[in-house]
Amino acid sequence: MSKEPEPDPLERVAANIVRNRRRLGLSQAALAERADLDVRQVQRAETGRIDVGIVTLVALATALDVAPGRLLLRARLVRAGPGRPKTKRATSTSR
Repeated sequence: MSKEPEPDPLERVAANIVRNRRRLGLSQAALAERADLDVRQVQRAETGRIDVGIVTLVALATALDVAPGRLLLRARLVRAGPGRPKTKRATSTSR
């Protein structure tokens, strides 16, 4: 029985940032503003392309209302497909 490999630490952090940002209903720009970061820095952190430093990790955790250690928990990053993400459409109840 083969054991699934552990996710890369950058992937863990990225997945946890995305999950917590979505939980709060924040856009990347809103998270960047709350964390006093550049939106590109949030984008790169969410894709696992940069090794966020401790100061950035703490700023993101504070903006996401979680302890910094929560961003290090085991998680897998789900890579986005091409194009814009699908949004939920409002359903009309009146006819």
